[in-house]
Amino acid sequence: MGGKVSGSTGSFVLGGDFAGELFEGTAHGEVAYFNPEYRTGYWKAGIGYDYNFASDTKLKWLKDAAFVFELYHAGNGSLDPRRYDFAALRAGREQGVARNYAGATVSKDLHTLLKLECASIVNADDGSTFAYPSLSWNAVPDLWLTAAWRRFGGDRLGEFGRIPNQVVLTAQYWF
Repeated sequence: MGGKVSGSTGSFVLGGDFAGELFEGTAHGEVAYFNPEYRTGYWKAGIGYDYNFASDTKLKWLKDAAFVFELYHAGNGSLDPRRYDFAALRAGREQGVARNYAGATVSKDLHTLLKLECASIVNADDGSTFAYPSLSWNAVPDLWLTAAWRRFGGDRLGEFGRIPNQVVLTAQYWF
């Protein structure tokens, strides 16, 4: 993929991605080089692996479970928490403020109408963490009710350490 910023003579982005089967799961990755007109160019890259356990797995406790693990690097992020650009994060121009992250999600269908899931992210530069365990219930056809907890951890200077923990209740109706 590639692109040029409208109205700019020198800004561009080039990148690509891949996905393929590996050990009965899927390995995936993407990389992009950004060359903005106003600063030095930088790379963003992510790599990951996901695996779904079959309903007939020999490990009964992993029946209908799934696992995803990803690593992410943003060359324009900061290694110094005092230089994090939270304004760009709040404005939606960036997805993170640091350079390196690791994330994982584990999910398990407890029943055809009940799903347990936990997503987590570690800011590998400052050590702060975010965990998001949730339980979703398909109460009636097309209506999902979810109870979740957003758990933030780390030093107050870190990306996730400054945020208070939160309880989240959602209802989604599909029509």
